[in-house]
Amino acid sequence: MTKQRLRQEIEAFRPGCPQEAADRAEMLRWLDTHPQALEREDEQGHFTASAWIVNPARDQVLMAYHNIYQAWTWLGGHADGECCLHAVALREAEEETGVRARPVQAEIFSVEILPVPEHVKRGKTVRGHVHLNVTYLLEAPQDAFLRAKPDENSGVKWRLASEVREDNTEPCMLPVYRKLTDRVRRMSMEKVNWGVLGTAEIGVKQTFAAMRQAENCRMMAIAGRSAEKAAEFAARFGFEKSYGSYDALLDDPEIEAVYTRCRIRCICNG
Repeated sequence: MTKQRLRQEIEAFRPGCPQEAADRAEMLRWLDTHPQALEREDEQGHFTASAWIVNPARDQVLMAYHNIYQAWTWLGGHADGECCLHAVALREAEEETGVRARPVQAEIFSVEILPVPEHVKRGKTVRGHVHLNVTYLLEAPQDAFLRAKPDENSGVKWRLASEVREDNTEPCMLPVYRKLTDRVRRMSMEKVNWGVLGTAEIGVKQTFAAMRQAENCRMMAIAGRSAEKAAEFAARFGFEKSYGSYDALLDDPEIEAVYTRCRIRCICNG
């Protein structure tokens, strides 16, 4: 991956809150104006990658007890010149816990710019700076063998998401952890299989964009009076199936809810 590809990945990320919108914009500006944005040599700030590792039930989070911060923290580390921050998150997760986690999704899960106060690391004073952090969602089996990384942490364990939300040992991170646990909880909601009747162009960008962003919505099928038009819409907007008649979609046993883009009398009259 190149620096330009990383920029495109961050640009493609859809912010889930005002904090992420502001931090995403600043990250893009930083990449454009800081030649060493991926290196620790940029003493103002540099990119890092974090791994938010959940169990298959998505109700626990794998965390490490950080030696410097003296708190249970998420996992991750510096880019150190690596443009593929996804690879950095996977590598750091394994190095810090011994667990080989798998990605839940390839896309960025969250972004945040985090202040790092001045501290001493391995006998050297590190000046205060910021971490421009990109987080990825990973999953690991709860019975996986765990081990600490003594030069960075003194313990690794699974923690209940509800416990993580209320842990105030590192107050500056509490809003971030609450954001991540809430986002995972919403993802865990059972998805509804939606069907759409009609292929008119009016309002499709807004409607289908909203459906894609809804974390409990699955764009299952679209139907139109023309099979060709329905297939074109399915490919264009990400529906899994297409039908050349409304009745065919309504007869699909996988469809659980229907959004109609045409007049009800048209449906009733077939």
